[in-house]
Amino acid sequence: ALGAPAEAPEGCRRGEGRSSRLGIQIYHLADGSVRRELRLPEEVQDAESLASFEGVPLTNDHPDSRVDSRSAKRVMVGSVGHPQPDGDYVRARIVIIDEDAIKQARGGRRQLSCGYSCEVDETQVPEYVIKYGQYDSIQRKIRGNHVALVDRARAGNGATIRLDSGDGVAEICQEKPVPVASSQETPMPFKLTVGKHTYEV
Repeated sequence: ALGAPAEAPEGCRRGEGRSSRLGIQIYHLADGSVRRELRLPEEVQDAESLASFEGVPLTNDHPDSRVDSRSAKRVMVGSVGHPQPDGDYVRARIVIIDEDAIKQARGGRRQLSCGYSCEVDETQVPEYVIKYGQYDSIQRKIRGNHVALVDRARAGNGATIRLDSGDGVAEICQEKPVPVASSQETPMPFKLTVGKHTYEV
């Protein structure tokens, strides 16, 4: 179970949340097509992947681009820390310091959505299909950029933030090819997905 929420004397809200999920996640692309991307335990819960989410900004919905030193002051409403495996999820501590974001979280915006980069591996592994179902690609080398408070997350109600009661995950995925053993490799375009919108660069 997620830890009990707390309110600091200065008014910020502290709580625990499940910020990402293992298994297949579905992405609706700008051209109307659908991609099923597999998130494996050894990738999502890898030590480097978890470490990359340590201290990332918490934002209120996804920003238009990656959070960096120029945009952080404008988009940050809190922070994320202590990411760790939690069954089929990743759990983290969430601190919300922005008054409007606290009000929205209390009003029901309690799902979490990770913003991150990853490499996309098109390799089809029969054992993975048997275990997880049919997929289009595998997310590799997942590296965190931010976590967003959203109204509806890709991973459903299992990924939650507990501030009063709970609900929690969608992702930004930066797609680029991973070298595979093939003499006919076709580079994939770079795509950036923000919420329900996908942009091709």
